[in-house]
Amino acid sequence: MHARRRWLLLIACLGCGTPSRTLTTRIVDDPLVFPRRMLSLALAGEVGQRPRPKFFWNTYPSIRYGVTDRLELDDLLSLRWAVLDDAPPPLGSDRQRNRLSLAVRAGATGVGASTTAGLIVLPVVSAEVAKHLGGQSLLSLTGRWDGLWSENQARFVATDDFGPDSSRRSSLELEAQGLRQLGDHVAVGAGVGIHQLQACTLPACGWTARGGHLWLGPSVRPRRWLTLSLHLFAGARYRPASRQVPSPDEPLPDLDNTVSWLGTWVSAGLQW
Repeated sequence: MHARRRWLLLIACLGCGTPSRTLTTRIVDDPLVFPRRMLSLALAGEVGQRPRPKFFWNTYPSIRYGVTDRLELDDLLSLRWAVLDDAPPPLGSDRQRNRLSLAVRAGATGVGASTTAGLIVLPVVSAEVAKHLGGQSLLSLTGRWDGLWSENQARFVATDDFGPDSSRRSSLELEAQGLRQLGDHVAVGAGVGIHQLQACTLPACGWTARGGHLWLGPSVRPRRWLTLSLHLFAGARYRPASRQVPSPDEPLPDLDNTVSWLGTWVSAGLQW
């Protein structure tokens, strides 16, 4: 209860005194980072199924806050800096429009602790390059590294999606996206990406799984302060062939070396 009160107090403090300028209803015109003192609260969820079959679902809350017109606080533990931005500047802004967009992010997506692993940190580093094509289209390319570091080496529970069971692991991802504005309130996006998983925090060890994904779906902004999205996605992942020597009294285990999934992703965000 006390933690919830602290979050509400922090959100209230960040939201006080937001600027009079707001985002437009054209999502393609959004800047890479939110303007100074603008706050965004969003909640996303996904549901899907693997061929085993196995039903899965996840939720992802997020918070973003514009520290300056070029610097953004992302989920309170990382900073995102728009080095360049070719999005149209809002009315009344003195921001210069560049020919290309470039943003970098560094920090963490979470910090915690457990009795076995001790202190746990989830660092993240990413870079995004984007370009507006006319007034209706936006293309972008994002590279991202996510890690998990724990104070003590420990074994986590292995998952069916071939994620490493080590308490120190990481992932590398590269994704290309496209966005097309269809009207003043509706845009359609699509993306395709590849990724690699490693059983160490820094990607200096051998990979444990590789895969890719794609998604497609619309986003709607009926009001300047509300953004809704619905995406359909699919993905697949494979790992090196397992070589296990069973006991003479036990049959050879039947282990899958590939996994795939289908699902739906929805989100709702408030920005003011």
